[in-house]
Amino acid sequence: IRLIPLINKAVRESISLKSNAELLAEETLRDHALIMEFLRKHDELGARYAMEIHIHHAIHTLNLNDGTDPIY
Repeated sequence: IRLIPLINKAVRESISLKSNAELLAEETLRDHALIMEFLRKHDELGARYAMEIHIHHAIHTLNLNDGTDPIY
């Protein structure tokens, strides 16, 4: 799975990130709240989409994708 190395890189980047730390924290909290809301409702498709949104936010905020390689 190609997503695991991307997640590992995102975690490493977020730990060392200074300039976008507040934005990343706010986005992450909102994204996780949305994921949890769908999980509470037992809405599998909604949770999946919320997780995809979260991944895209992390990629964008941490500049993890050079635009040439889709994540999945």
